[in-house]
Amino acid sequence: MKRITFILFLIFIFIKSFCNNKLQCDTICYAKRSGIKLNIELISPCNFNHKMPAIIFFYGGGWIKGNREQFRPHASYLAHKGIVAILADYRTKEQCNATPFNCVEDAKSVIRFVKNNADKFNIDTTKIVAAGGSAGGHLAASCAYISNYNHPKDDLSISPRPTALVLFNPVIDNGKNGFGSDTIKKNYMTFSPLHNIKKNNALPTLFMVGDNDKLVPLKTAQKFKDLTEGNGATCILKVYKKQEHGFFNYKPNSNNKYYKITLKELESFLHKLGYLQK
Repeated sequence: MKRITFILFLIFIFIKSFCNNKLQCDTICYAKRSGIKLNIELISPCNFNHKMPAIIFFYGGGWIKGNREQFRPHASYLAHKGIVAILADYRTKEQCNATPFNCVEDAKSVIRFVKNNADKFNIDTTKIVAAGGSAGGHLAASCAYISNYNHPKDDLSISPRPTALVLFNPVIDNGKNGFGSDTIKKNYMTFSPLHNIKKNNALPTLFMVGDNDKLVPLKTAQKFKDLTEGNGATCILKVYKKQEHGFFNYKPNSNNKYYKITLKELESFLHKLGYLQK
């Protein structure tokens, strides 16, 4: 009898563990613009009865192309750890001839939509991380630091500001010698995150970049760190030797060394913020 009870107990533990490891995936349209649907995909732990932190990923591609698959491995991993991970669409030039300014509008709309539906999504609005790579990193940082470029249909009473940033080689300097200067031109002062970090608006940030990155110079990364910390927030700058732009991406049939390293760095950052339980 004791043996049967023990076996049943083991079966119960196995089933509970299996259920707890399952994820719920929901694709939701947050806006229709330029004739296309813009979606977010929520990847959440199945069994939870409390509001959870969230991390919103914006893919890269120079505001020209890309899709939300870029950060799916990151999102799935973090959702298993107990955080709502969100993959976001936004308009791109290839899709509908969108401008970088349209991209910023959409990124802000995503965060406003998530906050407005936080109760339904079981999200704690005091713990929302904006994350992204390259131009997606720009969008994440723009939600924190750029006040212009809001879509006319947005509810401006809802702030698009996250509570922390995770930036994978982000193009945060759009000034005269920065990324996209030929497109942004004189608008850089209202578009470039690096030029808009001020007292009392700086956010805790994890900034990851390779020292061979031709698009995001190390001096730009260091300047971002100095401005962030000079205005009262922590900025963890991680520089990876001999790595170029996009070094962090997950690649099938690869050992994915730097994907794993940067993912663990991201997980550690979330632990330090108190957004993940050890």
